[in-house]
Amino acid sequence: DEIDSALTSFFIVLADQPPLDGTYTVFGRVVEGMDVVEKIAATPNENEKPKERVDIYSMKAERRK
Repeated sequence: DEIDSALTSFFIVLADQPPLDGTYTVFGRVVEGMDVVEKIAATPNENEKPKERVDIYSMKAERRK
């Protein structure tokens, strides 16, 4: 029910983020659609917040064995 919980938010990290070590868990990697990630990364931002809204309408997560 919490809007800022791991159930409602995720991050695509584009570079090493040592301040997050021990705080968050990396649980996946982009295996297809890196062009979309690059478009998201190119969105102008201020203090890590996009200046324009970025909506993701579809994504697929698979568990690897």
